[in-house]
Amino acid sequence: MELRQLRYFAEAARLLSFSEAARSMCVAQSTLSQQVRQLEDELGVQLFDRQSHSVTLTEAGAEVLPYALRTICEADTCRARVADLASLAAGELNIGVTYSFSPILTETLVEFTHAYPGVKLNVFYKPMAEL
Repeated sequence: MELRQLRYFAEAARLLSFSEAARSMCVAQSTLSQQVRQLEDELGVQLFDRQSHSVTLTEAGAEVLPYALRTICEADTCRARVADLASLAAGELNIGVTYSFSPILTETLVEFTHAYPGVKLNVFYKPMAEL
């Protein structure tokens, strides 16, 4: 089972048309149909009842759809989270400072937290010998 197959399945289920789903996904209709067929083969069930110009979900298709949508959403969330980490828009930053340096750093830390709200900032105040 591939994420691409789940995306094609979900789009065809949304539009109730392989042709429209293929157009929406910018792929050939034959490609979309083939990928949905492979998904059906792997699952061992028919997901759609096919008519000449439209499709309807089978009972199995209606059962699979929420799982497919949830999987797609989780994959998209994962991709976005990794992109945030790669661009330093998310994550965790640990900073150790001396007590005497803290007044200077305060304004910078406030600016940083506004600029990078997805980054958890941990500031540790210690004597120089412990840093």
